[in-house]
Amino acid sequence: MNSEAKALAFVLDYEVDDFRESWEQIIEQYPDRIRVVAVDMKPPIWRDAADHGITEELKDAQGLPEWAQEYFLVGRLACKATDSKQVFSLGGGGISAHEAKASADSGVEWTVYALSRGREEAYPTLADWAAENPGPTVRLRLNLDPDEDMAFCNVDNRKKSRRASRRDRFAVQALLQRQRDELPGILEELEQNNRKTGHWAWWVFPTELAGDSEPSPETYVTHNTADMLLEEDASVTEWCNVLEKICELVEERGMRVLPRIDHGRVHFFLKFWQAYPDSPERLQDVLRRLDKFDWPPR
Repeated sequence: MNSEAKALAFVLDYEVDDFRESWEQIIEQYPDRIRVVAVDMKPPIWRDAADHGITEELKDAQGLPEWAQEYFLVGRLACKATDSKQVFSLGGGGISAHEAKASADSGVEWTVYALSRGREEAYPTLADWAAENPGPTVRLRLNLDPDEDMAFCNVDNRKKSRRASRRDRFAVQALLQRQRDELPGILEELEQNNRKTGHWAWWVFPTELAGDSEPSPETYVTHNTADMLLEEDASVTEWCNVLEKICELVEERGMRVLPRIDHGRVHFFLKFWQAYPDSPERLQDVLRRLDKFDWPPR
């Protein structure tokens, strides 16, 4: 952690005292590292928004009352003034959803954590928006809050959260165990035979699809669970060792070191992990090396 990093809090000018009071203990814990930026967003002038040319974005907040439009403009001003390219949101309500839509359309990446505010949501939330608008600039992180389904207002999103969370969590945990058990033997096989002879592509090239002939339990990964494969207690080093050995063999001997039946899985493995923004450098290097070859989707 960078002990010199500073945090900026963009706060409505008439709420600065309330902010300082509610954050008093944290501000004292990190002296000179939390700076307050007081902004004037009083309608109908919206002074600071007008000065920075963002009042036109109120078209993205149609239907919000004036007090909510103030908070919308504060969020947009914060992104614009800091030239932010990534936003991480721990939960968030409908105002945040309007902010996310406005900035995601201009290329800002949003990572939304589905966290409950401890009550039933009466109106669509940021988690609802993220669930309904998946894409390269929108990531919804699940499986972090036991009351996760309460982060959603939309009944369908709540049902999907309950159903997907349990199944996806089980699948990635099974994958982690397979990697712990199988990767050392897979590396030994490759070193001895200079080609793949066993049945293990599902655990070395994980994608969003379980293998048709994979022994139970099924394993797969999603964009919401991929980070679990990269945590400290996972087998990241062993996994990268195997992938790098495969790269070495493919570069020396060609794609035939992997059976043709596995080529489609490699194709979708590359597609999945190239879209995942938080891969470690070793994995990114593997993706670059394998992507030089023409892996057919079937």
